[in-house]
Amino acid sequence: MGRGRRQSRNMDQREDNKFRSAYRKCLRTNALKKNIECVREIISTCVDDFQIEKAHVDSFIRIEGYKVVISGSAGFFPKEKTQELEQEYHLRWLRETFLKAEFVSPPLLAYEFLSEIAKEIMNATSPSEIEQVIQKHGPRMYPIKSLASLHENIYRLNPIVSPYSKQIQECIEAFHFGLFGAAITGLIPCIEGIIRDTGKKINIACDEHVSLHQFIDIIEKLQQRILKKYVFREYSWAPVDFMNIDFHDHFNEQIQILQSLKFYLNNSLYMHTQSFSSATGLNRNGVVHGFITNFNSAENFYRLVTVLNLLYVCTLFAGESGSMFHPPIPDTPTKFETRLRAISAMKEMLEKMPS
Repeated sequence: MGRGRRQSRNMDQREDNKFRSAYRKCLRTNALKKNIECVREIISTCVDDFQIEKAHVDSFIRIEGYKVVISGSAGFFPKEKTQELEQEYHLRWLRETFLKAEFVSPPLLAYEFLSEIAKEIMNATSPSEIEQVIQKHGPRMYPIKSLASLHENIYRLNPIVSPYSKQIQECIEAFHFGLFGAAITGLIPCIEGIIRDTGKKINIACDEHVSLHQFIDIIEKLQQRILKKYVFREYSWAPVDFMNIDFHDHFNEQIQILQSLKFYLNNSLYMHTQSFSSATGLNRNGVVHGFITNFNSAENFYRLVTVLNLLYVCTLFAGESGSMFHPPIPDTPTKFETRLRAISAMKEMLEKMPS
């Protein structure tokens, strides 16, 4: 188990060593589990000038510990070890279940609704049955009024997503006209552009070429940003194992949802085409380079819209403002919703015409 390491560029090596030495000594003597006076006594044997007080951090669970200030820098000394705190919360179960259906964890939608779908996925006994679940619930996840609201309130307004909103609109329209292949191939470059632009937002130098490694790096930097900016925002030092993504993946829902995206990109959408064997056919390289032709389904469009919505959430973690909830749906249909309904009606009319 890691004992501790410098977490801030502003902390010099001597201060980092003081924190690590004090924390190791507290661990060896079991002082952290006793009381603040015991911790104070142990730290005083290796640091001359410091302050200490009881504290806690929140990572979707409350982690108790102590705030230790040395030379103006604050460190967090947790009472428990990581293995004593690991718990699995409902969102992780939801994520693993949706990944069986080659779906990222759907953001913006109600947990109760998603749990209903997840239970049906779990009860499915074959990939074809899982696809039937998606075929059944995809239209419930993203009905016309929902897609219209998402476009008007998120895709068109979010500063990182908005440069792609016109193409996203065209993809949504193509989908409702029954042109699933056109809708899917049109969304892929939007997804890639949004990932790269999110990376630039957090000062990652992004190449112009498509790279799974680069995309994974952006997601992992976002996860570290969540820990540093939110969980440990008051601290410049914490034990290295408490800064570990896999540790927080047991309970932190923001970390969990980003892990969902990372797993999906790595094991499905951007998987090497020669290793990809899913009947969904939704593999970026296979689709774009013409190796796979059976990708044009409504279910795959729903998969990519879910990725798009999760990328919107990523922009919030990167510093953009916005809500983690589905945007409101107005009582009176918007112009875009009316347009989509007209397109859908035209599609139905054409389907009834003799070929």
